[in-house]
Amino acid sequence: MQADSFYSNPRLTALFMLFIVVLGGVAFASLARQEDPSMAERYARVNTFLPGATAARIESLVSEPLETSLREIPEIKRIYSTSKAGISAISIELMDQVTPEETQSVWSEVRDQLGTMQPSLPQGSTDSELIITQPVASTVIIALSWRHSSEIEMGILSRLAESLRLQLANMSGTERAETWGEIEEEIVVSLDPNKMVARGISAAYITKKIGAADTKISSGRLRAGGNDILVEVDAELDSVERIANIPLAMNKNGSSIRVSDLASVRKAQLDPPRALAFHGKERVVFVNAKMQGGLQIEDWSNNANALIEKFHANLPSSIGLEIVYAQSVYTNQRMNSLANNLIFALMIILLVLIWLMGIRSALTVGIALPLSASMVLVGMQVMDIPLHQMSVTGLIIALGLLIDNAIVVVQDYKLRRSNGAQINEAISRAIKHLLVPLGASTATTVFAFMPIALAPGGVGDFTGTLGVTVALSVASSFILAMTIVPALAGYLDNRWPNKTSGKWWQTGASYPNLTKKYHAGLVTVVSRPILGVGIACIMPIIGFSLAPTLTQQFFPAVDRNQFQVQLSLPAQTSIWETQQAVVKADDILRSNTQVTDTFWTLGKGAPRVYYNVVSLNERIPSFAAAWVNTTSPKATLEILGSIQEQLSIALPNAEVLAIPFEQGPPTNAPIEVRIIGPDLEVLRQEALKLRAVLASVRNVTYARASLSTAEPKLTFTPRENAAAATGISTGDLARKINSALMGDKAGTVLEDNTEIDVRVKFKTDARDQMSDLASLPILANDRDGIPLSELGSWQLIPTASSIDRRQGERISAVRGYLTPFALAAGVLDNFMEKLETQGYTPPEGYRLQLGGEAESSSDSIGGIIQVFVFFTLAMAGIIILSLNSFRYAGLIGVVAILSFGLALLGVRIFSYPFGYMALIGSLGMMGLAINGAIIVLSALKADPRSQAGDSAGIADVVVDASRHIISTTLTTIGGFVPLIVNGGEFWPPLATAIAGGVVGSAIIALYMVPSIFAHIQRKKIRTAEALQVA
Repeated sequence: MQADSFYSNPRLTALFMLFIVVLGGVAFASLARQEDPSMAERYARVNTFLPGATAARIESLVSEPLETSLREIPEIKRIYSTSKAGISAISIELMDQVTPEETQSVWSEVRDQLGTMQPSLPQGSTDSELIITQPVASTVIIALSWRHSSEIEMGILSRLAESLRLQLANMSGTERAETWGEIEEEIVVSLDPNKMVARGISAAYITKKIGAADTKISSGRLRAGGNDILVEVDAELDSVERIANIPLAMNKNGSSIRVSDLASVRKAQLDPPRALAFHGKERVVFVNAKMQGGLQIEDWSNNANALIEKFHANLPSSIGLEIVYAQSVYTNQRMNSLANNLIFALMIILLVLIWLMGIRSALTVGIALPLSASMVLVGMQVMDIPLHQMSVTGLIIALGLLIDNAIVVVQDYKLRRSNGAQINEAISRAIKHLLVPLGASTATTVFAFMPIALAPGGVGDFTGTLGVTVALSVASSFILAMTIVPALAGYLDNRWPNKTSGKWWQTGASYPNLTKKYHAGLVTVVSRPILGVGIACIMPIIGFSLAPTLTQQFFPAVDRNQFQVQLSLPAQTSIWETQQAVVKADDILRSNTQVTDTFWTLGKGAPRVYYNVVSLNERIPSFAAAWVNTTSPKATLEILGSIQEQLSIALPNAEVLAIPFEQGPPTNAPIEVRIIGPDLEVLRQEALKLRAVLASVRNVTYARASLSTAEPKLTFTPRENAAAATGISTGDLARKINSALMGDKAGTVLEDNTEIDVRVKFKTDARDQMSDLASLPILANDRDGIPLSELGSWQLIPTASSIDRRQGERISAVRGYLTPFALAAGVLDNFMEKLETQGYTPPEGYRLQLGGEAESSSDSIGGIIQVFVFFTLAMAGIIILSLNSFRYAGLIGVVAILSFGLALLGVRIFSYPFGYMALIGSLGMMGLAINGAIIVLSALKADPRSQAGDSAGIADVVVDASRHIISTTLTTIGGFVPLIVNGGEFWPPLATAIAGGVVGSAIIALYMVPSIFAHIQRKKIRTAEALQVA
C-alpha cells in the first residue's frame, strides 16, 4: 500500500494511526517492568560434602571423578573445581550458544549425570547438590529480629522466618524464597566412650540400632472381606525420649541396656553454626524472595508488601520485622531517570526540527515519534521484552533515528512541491525516488545493530534488547515514512499551502550566504577531489592515532547508593572469630556519616541486591559479606577509597574488599593470572612469585594465590602391625575416628513438617583436645577398648587449604583485587610489563593463562565480532544491490571504516574509557554513518549533470541533500545528549561513540563522497572517450 493511497483515503489514515496508538497503549500497560534484563542461567555449582576429608582427598575422590563425568556433556563450556577440607565445589559454565530456553534441559542432563556418579563416590559423602546461579537480584529482603530484653531465641526467629518464606514462596509470581542466618537443629546422641568400652558396644553398633528403630515404611495392605486397609508399624523416631529408650543389648540379669545408659540425648542447635546473619551488630534472620521473570515488579511488590504487613501484624511485640531491601525502589528510580532522559531528548529533537523545518513540517515529522514508539512497544510485547534499562535506553537512542526517514521524505516532498508538482504527484515521486536508498539505509542500520541483539553469552543477554529495540524502531520509522508521514504532509499542504518564504518558524531556518559559501567550496573540492578526501579524513586519522591512548574498561561500576564488603580471614578461623572481625568492620562503616545501614552474612555470601553478584563461599566460616547502604550514589563514589583503607588497617589479618557493584558478567577478580601444571608444590612456589609481582603493582589492594594459604592438619599415622594384631584395619580406624569426631547420621525426627537429623558422636569433652584423641578408646574385636595412642601416632602438619582445577588441570589462580574504581586493564598492563622486565618464565611443563576481566572481555568481544562479520557481509550485499555498483559499495565501506575512527575520537574527547559499551556503540554507529553517504550517492547517480562529472551540477545535488543530512545528524545527536549529560558512567561511552561517528560521517558524506564520485565519473568519461578515439 503506497502513501498516495493513504493521502487519497483520509479515513484509512486516521484508522491506521488510531489502531497503532491503541495497540501501543495496551502494550505499554501490559509490558513487564524490571530493573535489568533477564539473563540465561548458564552458571551453576555442584556442592558435595565429605566431612573429615582433606582437600587432597576431596580432589582425588570427589572433584576429579565428577569433573570427568560432567565433561561428557557437550553443552558445558568450562568446568572449575575448588577442593577444600570436607567440601568439593564445582563451577559449571555453559556454552554461549545455549539459549535461555535450552538451559533447563542441559541442567536436567547434569543432574542425571551427577545421579549416576553418586554410587561411585566415597562412603559418607553427601548427594551432589546442583545449585543453578540465577543472574537476578532479590526482589525483596526482610529481616526478622529479637526485640525482647531476654536472650535471643534463634529457634523462634528461624521458625517464623521459615513460615514467612513458605508464604512468599507460595505467592503467585514468586520464583524462589530463601532464608539466611537461620539456625539448624539436630538430635545429638553424645556417647560416653568409657561406658561404651565397659559394655563392649561400639559407636557403629549404636548408630545401626537407632537407624533400625526408625521405621517410616508401610507394611502393606490388608485386603479381606471387601476391605482394603493400610498396615503400618508405628515405630518411627518422634522424640528425644523415644531415642533415649531404644534398647541396645541385654545385661546378664536380663535387663535392657538402652541408649540413655551410654549417652545423653538432646535436641541442640548446630554448633558451630554454618552461617550467621546480622543487621549491623544485631543478629537476625533474612528472608529473601525473587519474582518470576515477565511480571510487573510493582504489582508483585504490592502483593508481597500486603502479605508481609499481614504477617507482621500477627507477630508478637518481641519480634521485629523490617523490609531491608526492595528492588522496586531501584527499578522505579531507574525508570524515572530514563523517562526524564526520554523527555529531554524529545524536547531537543522537536526544537531542532522546528528550527530546521518550521513548526508545521516539524509536527508532520514529529508524528512519527509516538507512532513509531507505539509500534516498537507492540513489537516488544510480541517478543516478550520487558521494560528495563536496556530496552528503554534503546528507545532513547532510537528517538533521533525514528524521524530520519521522515525528515528525508518530507523535505523531498517539499522540494518537489516547490518545483511545481501536484500533491499526489509529489508524494508518489518522493516515495518512488526514496524507497530504495531509504530502504537500503534502514536495512544497513538494522544490520548494524543486529550483532548487539544476537551477541552470544551473558553479555549478549544483558545488552541484546538494546539492539532489538533500535532495530524495531528503525524498521517502524521506515514503514511510517513510506505511508503515513507523506500523506500527513499532503493533508497539511492541501489545508494550509506551503509558503515559499516566511518567518523561520514557518519554513525553517535558512542561511543563504552560508549555502552559497558551501556551494562554492563544494565546486572547489569536487574540482580537486584530493582536497575533499583530505578534509574528510583529518578527524578519522586523528581518532585512529589517539586509539592507543584510550583507557580500557570492560564495564563500568553502577551508579548506586550501595556497595559491597567482603572479608576473608585465614582458613582455620572459626565463625565466631569471623564475627569479631565483622564487629570491628561494622564500627568503622557506621562511623562514616554517609553510611546509612549495614547488613552482614557470615559463612556464606549475602543475598543478592544486584544481579551479577556471585559468591562461591558456601559453608566457609572464615568468610563474611555485606551490602552497605549510603546516602547517595555520589557518596558511594566518595567514601569507598577511604573505607577500603580504614578496613585494611583495622583488620591486618584479613583480606578486606570494599567494592562497588559492577555491570557485566561476574568474575572471580578483576585481575586473574593462572599458573597451570601438575605438581602442587611447584604451583604454590610459582604462584607466590607471581603474587609478589602483582602485589607491587599500583592500585592493587590485595593479591591472593589460591595455593599459597595452608591450614593445619592433624594426621594419624597407624602402626599397622599393632592394628592388625587387634583385628582393626586402617579403613576401620579412619571410620571409627570420623564417627568419634564428626558423628554418624542415624535417622531423622519429624517435627512440624521438618526433618531433624539424629547424629551419634562422642561427647565434646572426650574429643576437644589432642590429648583426648590420643587416649580415645577404640573397641577392638567388639570387646576390648584400646587407647588410640597404642595403634599409631598423631602429628600436626600444614596442608593446602584448597586445590583448584580448571578444565581438568590443576591451577593456582593469582588474583588481584583493586582499589575502588581503578581500571583493571591498566593494572594488568603494568603487571605484564613487570613480569617481562623481571624476565619471568614458567617452568617447563607449566604455562600462564589470563582470567578475570581480561578473559571475560576477550570472550564477549570475540563473540560479537563474529556476529558482526556476518552482518557486515549482509550490509555489503544490500549496498551493492541498491547502488548497483561494487565500486560505490566500496566507497560506502571506506566511509564505515573512517566513521569508526570518528567514534574513537568522540570517546577520547570526552575522556571516557573504551569498553564494551563504546564498542557496541561504534559497531552500531557504522550502520548510521553510511546513511548520509547512501543518500548523496543515490541523488548523484540520479542526476544527469552529476553523471557527466559537472562540478556545479554535483554541488547543486549535494547542497539539496545537505539539508536532509544536517537535519538527521542534528536530530540523531539530540537523542544522545541526555545519555551523555545524565547517563552516569554506563551510557556516555556508547553515546559519545555514536555521536562522534555521526557528526564526522556528515562531513565525509558532504565532502569526500561527492569528490570521489566526481573523480570516478570523470575517469569513466575519459576512458569512454579514449575507446571512441581508438
